Amino acid sequence: MSQIREVERWLPVIYQGVDYEGYDVSDLGRVRSYWRRSGSKTILSPTPVRIMRQSLRGGYLRVGLYKDHKEHTVSVHLLVLEAFRGPCPAGLEALHGLQGRADNSLSNLSYGTSSQNNGADKLRDGTDHRGEKDGMAKLTNNEARAIRKDLARGALINVVARQRGVSHQTIRRIRRNERYIE
Repeated sequence: MSQIREVERWLPVIYQGVDYEGYDVSDLGRVRSYWRRSGSKTILSPTPVRIMRQSLRGGYLRVGLYKDHKEHTVSVHLLVLEAFRGPCPAGLEALHGLQGRADNSLSNLSYGTSSQNNGADKLRDGTDHRGEKDGMAKLTNNEARAIRKDLARGALINVVARQRGVSHQTIRRIRRNERYIE
């Protein structure tokens, strides 16, 4: 069975309405530069010079683009989305799909709501810090499951809170799956 390789598409970088001349972004999440050094000058080449190195910052891959002799560090996923899907609509934000933050290909990116980005996506990607992943957690996920069972059998919230050494608000949040989610 032969594999069909998808052709990489490239578009000029226009980010937040600013044209970054001499840079292209691809639908596979790569950025290339047309700028090259010639002695002490930097000149614009008619052909791409290099694929730019991306650095990891805050969990996102970023590149440094120069405009008017100043470097602007920009997240690659934002460049890809703006080039191929247009500017981010008001009230929405950039979302990464199942492949996570390391994959900036267009097929892994979309625009969506903040609740989409911070709710189910965080659970799916394992980046939600509720439950024992919270650095301030006093209970384990197994203890939270035991608390839910106790409550289902009719145990009183205040009694369970006292036994476990936590507040009654914590027990209520566990019951409502706001903390230590199933």
